[in-house]
Amino acid sequence: MKVRATLIELWKKITPYKESEKVFWNGENNMYSEEMELAIGNSPTGARAKEMFSKFIYGKGINEEFNVKFEDDSFLSEKAKDVVDDVVIQNGAFIHTTYGIEVINDEIIFLPKKPKSLDYNKCRISMPDDEGNEGMILYKNYNKFDRTLTKKEKDYKKKYYPFNSNQEIVKAQIKADAKLAKYKGEDWAGMIKHYRGQVMYLNLTPKFRYSISKFDSVYNDLDTEFRVGIYFNANTRGGFLGKTAILTQGLDEEASTQIKEDISNWLGAEGSSGVYHLDVEQIGNLDDVLKVIQVPSQFNDKQFALLIPQLRRNILGAANNLPEGLAFSDAGGLFAGSGESYIQMKNFYWEQCEWERQKIEEAFYKLGFDFNFLDLDEEEEIINTGQVNDQVELSPEANEETLKAQAGLRGSVGGVQGILGIQSSYANKTTDFESAITIFMEIYGFTREVSSALLGKPEINDADITN
Repeated sequence: MKVRATLIELWKKITPYKESEKVFWNGENNMYSEEMELAIGNSPTGARAKEMFSKFIYGKGINEEFNVKFEDDSFLSEKAKDVVDDVVIQNGAFIHTTYGIEVINDEIIFLPKKPKSLDYNKCRISMPDDEGNEGMILYKNYNKFDRTLTKKEKDYKKKYYPFNSNQEIVKAQIKADAKLAKYKGEDWAGMIKHYRGQVMYLNLTPKFRYSISKFDSVYNDLDTEFRVGIYFNANTRGGFLGKTAILTQGLDEEASTQIKEDISNWLGAEGSSGVYHLDVEQIGNLDDVLKVIQVPSQFNDKQFALLIPQLRRNILGAANNLPEGLAFSDAGGLFAGSGESYIQMKNFYWEQCEWERQKIEEAFYKLGFDFNFLDLDEEEEIINTGQVNDQVELSPEANEETLKAQAGLRGSVGGVQGILGIQSSYANKTTDFESAITIFMEIYGFTREVSSALLGKPEINDADITN
């Protein structure tokens, strides 16, 4: 993966128009979107940031009242999630919609019918026409390195009209497509069956022809983190990792075989105890008979101690200032010793994602679907009003849904990792006993007795004991 120039000022220069294809390339080599997707996916921090970024835009999804079900049994919430994922990676999305016929006050109206997010990597924009109308959206696999495609598939291309809800324009497009399909009828119900539909390009950097990814400025950081992982893997698989060498000299074949067998039994914790006796003929220096050598490890995970945290900070910063404590539960002690701190981080990041959330909601509104994404914290507040017989007494707000959520968290991989993080934080004294107990009770729903058992008894200093 080559190093790219990332200055925004250069962007217009690296989206050239290709006369032979009648299309504007996306990036210098027409693979900008695929390079960004690959770089993010290859980076552990990038992949984690992408998931959290998407989660905090989408929230809890769409209220059931507005969650339209389509003819193919798919839901509007699924279509919206696809758009969210494209916006997170590319800062844009191509949304295709067909049209349906509605009769309002005896007048035929054409309304968007079924939105669908197209594969962003396959979408390009053609040149505007002589009248200044926006260029068509071309849909094709432009990946020249994809060896799984036949020549016919590489050449195959669809053209969609750019989104425009003007009724006269929609009617003209429907008629034109019906004519191309050699449809002879003049009824709208028949003509609309041949309509290819329109594509709305949601571009969150509209001053540029194609959207600039939020992760563009940290492209090299993403790639560096990926290659650090390759380096670690290569050294783990092929380098010296602290081997032990046993050298012998002057022993007969029987004694040499016996030593190999005996030493193999020393390996592991089970072989660490006991006494080993080797009887050899009188000799001046025992090292001439048997010598143990420790081969030092080539692998040094400390050499990137400063680089890796800096890469992580840069990448999380590009993802709308994603707090490290949200992305990684072990950052500075789980929840920084306080459930309140975790809530504050969630609220902060929810606000950081407001712009993207708003633009996606506006796009769907223009397509005829009016909804707002539900807040992540809706109906999730857990209030501890006191303790009775070491049990947590929950307020009426802590309903059955909350209890189910707590049970799900306790049984999940992430929940178990969180528990281990709290235990580690308490053991390292970055979280005090009561704070850790509070997190276990309020977030996981454990009783005080169970929470205390998970932590063990708190240490008591002599100075704390009074007569």
